[in-house]
Amino acid sequence: MTMEIDALHAGQPMRNSLDPCTSCADWRVLACQVDSLRAALLKVLDTREKEAKAMFAWRTAVDNFSDGSMRECNAHSRAMNAANTAEKEARLLLATLKTPNAELTGLGRNGG
Repeated sequence: MTMEIDALHAGQPMRNSLDPCTSCADWRVLACQVDSLRAALLKVLDTREKEAKAMFAWRTAVDNFSDGSMRECNAHSRAMNAANTAEKEARLLLATLKTPNAELTGLGRNGG
């Protein structure tokens, strides 16, 4: 019990016998993964939003000007490439995630 209290005061999560993680290092890895996923998701959403805005600006320029849309077209291409790169990075991150022990969390072969 004192280890749990010490962990609580140190800012670490409380543990009990039902925790799927076997050590505090596992908690840190999982917390790091959550932070990384959050950052990757924000990057994907931000770049897709920028791409949408660039596409709208490009379409507006095409509709309003006969030959003045090249700058907007290039901006859209850059935004689209950035969004695709962000998605690839997020997919790579997802592929490398450590998964908790499924048997301990009740998500084993028999379902949960």
